[in-house]
Amino acid sequence: MSDIVRIDGRYTLKEHLGTGSCATVYHAQDIITKQIVAVKLEPTACKPMSHKTHLEHEYQVLSELGGATGLPRPIWFSREGSYQAMVIDNLGPSLDGLLNTSPDGAFPLHHVATLGLQMVSSFTYIHSHHFIHRDIKLQNMLMGLMESKDTVFLIDFGIAKQYWHPSSHIHIPMEKTDELVGTPAFTSLNSHLGLELSQRDDFEALAYMLLFLCNGSLLWLVSPGD
Repeated sequence: MSDIVRIDGRYTLKEHLGTGSCATVYHAQDIITKQIVAVKLEPTACKPMSHKTHLEHEYQVLSELGGATGLPRPIWFSREGSYQAMVIDNLGPSLDGLLNTSPDGAFPLHHVATLGLQMVSSFTYIHSHHFIHRDIKLQNMLMGLMESKDTVFLIDFGIAKQYWHPSSHIHIPMEKTDELVGTPAFTSLNSHLGLELSQRDDFEALAYMLLFLCNGSLLWLVSPGD
């Protein structure tokens, strides 16, 4: 739990929303506009990427992507004491949370098709900017609020990666990394084989996730946390 109560002298932290491997997420209120936003905090000492935190990397990726439809808009980023903080748009419930409240434990096919089309559009946009997400899962898909309530948003770009260098125009090579990247339930076969990921792996993970939304299960797992 952070001892920080206000970010940038402007965003007052409210309820805790969740905690990941390094970052913690809160609701916060802008004391000027009264708008509710989301704040993500990560200790500066937590640098799994060796030279920068996942949060710093995520902010850079989201800034380059420019807040397109289906992507959270980065509002502010800086250091607060021993933490780095990012303020982004507040969003609604995750697909995981909505699925847990579904009486059938699954979504209707037409609903899944609508979500799938939106996600394909978002992935195509992300890939056109030379990034791959690499962590496709239900918890990283959130519905919007108000006028965006029917839009699904892809979040958590902490391990997103450039697959194509914009200057050299060289695609990352298909090579052995011996590292499983992403969530085991949904990540691609290449990831399980320890191979470098590319655009196809985002789409493969999406296909598994959509199947899970349709059926409430997958052949190779009991629960999406497996």
